[in-house]
Amino acid sequence: MHKDIVEIMKITRANFKTCKIKIVTNGILLETMPEDFFHSCRANNIHIEITQYPISLNKLKIAELGKRYGVTIKNYALANKKVYMRKMGLVLKPTQNKDTSFKNCQYAKYCHTIRDGKFFMCPPVAMITHFNKYFSKNLEVTPQDFVDIYRIKDINELQKYRKQAIPFCRYCNFDKNDKVIWTLSKKDISEWSK
Repeated sequence: MHKDIVEIMKITRANFKTCKIKIVTNGILLETMPEDFFHSCRANNIHIEITQYPISLNKLKIAELGKRYGVTIKNYALANKKVYMRKMGLVLKPTQNKDTSFKNCQYAKYCHTIRDGKFFMCPPVAMITHFNKYFSKNLEVTPQDFVDIYRIKDINELQKYRKQAIPFCRYCNFDKNDKVIWTLSKKDISEWSK
C-alpha cells in the first residue's frame, strides 16, 4: 500500500463527502497495517475489498481486524471457488470503435486509476507502459487519455472526462475478453492480446 495511504484517505473523503470509497487490495499487507490505517478507514467511512487472488491469506485474522476497528472488509477470497480473471482483449493497433469499447468497458465504470499524478479511466491505460516495455510494443497514450490532477480546474472537468470514450479505447476489444482461470503468468503476449 502507498506510504501515505492514511493521508490519501483523509484527502479523498474531504473532497468526495458522499461517495462510497473503497480500497481494493489483494490483502497481503492488511495484517501488518498500523492501527492508524484502520482508524482512518473507520473515521473516513472507507471500505476494504479483498480481491480473489489464488494466494494464502489469514482470512480469520483479517475478519477480526475489521471487527476490532469497525471497518467493513468484504473478502471475495473467502469463497472456495475457482478464481477467474478477465483477460483483456487488447489489439496492437488502434482499430476498434472507441465508443463501442467504452460502452462495453467495466473498467471505465468502476475501476479508475491514479498514477504519477494522473487520473486514468482504467488500469490498462495507466499501466500500458509496462506492457509496451516488456513486449516491445507502442500502444500510445495521449494527453486526452488522462487528467492531470495537479492541473484540473474543477470536478466538472473530471466528470466530463469520465463520461466519454478516450483515444486509448481504440485498443480494447471487449468481444475478445475471455474469462480464464487465474494462474501464474507465462509472460506471453497472448495473455493480454489476441
